Amino acid sequence: MHLSISGFFVNDSNNHSIQYELDIPQHSEHAVLEVMNWKSFAESPDGEFALSLAQVQKIEQVLQRPMPRELALYIGIEA
Repeated sequence: MHLSISGFFVNDSNNHSIQYELDIPQHSEHAVLEVMNWKSFAESPDGEFALSLAQVQKIEQVLQRPMPRELALYIGIEA
């Protein structure tokens, strides 16, 4: 299992396809789980969870890379 971030257009009701995807590197998973206030994969919510701007900014700091701000970003666990 691993954490993945996906992004979708915010205001395009005709296009529901994924526009951005990022698999969180294993060495950063613990820090990202902390940003989300999840103690483990088992304590994370089912499905994808919408990221707030503050969470996006903290995850960017952890990963040391920017993420698109024009998309709605979600985080979830993939098998």
